[in-house]
Amino acid sequence: MIILFEATVTGVLLACLELRKRPEADLVFACDPGEGETKLKMSNPAAEVIRVGFNSKVDKQQLVERVFPDGWHRITNFDSPPLNYIELVLRHRKCNPAEFVRLLHGCEGVVDGLYCGKERLCKRYYRYMREVKNNYHRLACLCGQFAEKQSFMQM
Repeated sequence: MIILFEATVTGVLLACLELRKRPEADLVFACDPGEGETKLKMSNPAAEVIRVGFNSKVDKQQLVERVFPDGWHRITNFDSPPLNYIELVLRHRKCNPAEFVRLLHGCEGVVDGLYCGKERLCKRYYRYMREVKNNYHRLACLCGQFAEKQSFMQM
C-alpha cells in the first residue's frame, strides 16, 4: 500500500491521518499529480495507492486539531503554532515531506514533541523551522530598509 500525497500543509496533514489508519503504508510525495504518477510508475505500479492532498479544499486548522487533539501549549514566546511550524518546515530546502509525515505520526497526537527536541529527527526539523523563520525575518528587515531608503531618496 502506498500513500501518495502533495507536499503541502494540507497534503502532509491528510497523509498523517491516513498513516494512522494504515501504519504499514509507504509514503510518496509529489508537487503535482503528474509527478506523483511518474514516481508511482518507478516505485511499485501494482500496489494499491491512496491519493491525498491533491485538489483538496479542507480547513487546515481542523486538520491540525485532528492530528494533534491534545492542543498546543506555547513552550517559548518565539515558537510558531503547529500550522505555521509545518508550513515553515516544508519551505526548507532539505525537508523530506515523507520523513516529516512519519515524524508527525510518531508524535501520536502530542504536539509538544515537535518543539522539545528529545529525538534527533525532532531537533533537525525544529532547526529547519527556525532557519526558515529567521530567513523570513532577515528578508523583512532588508525590505524594510530598502523601502525606507527609497522613500528618503524621493523626498
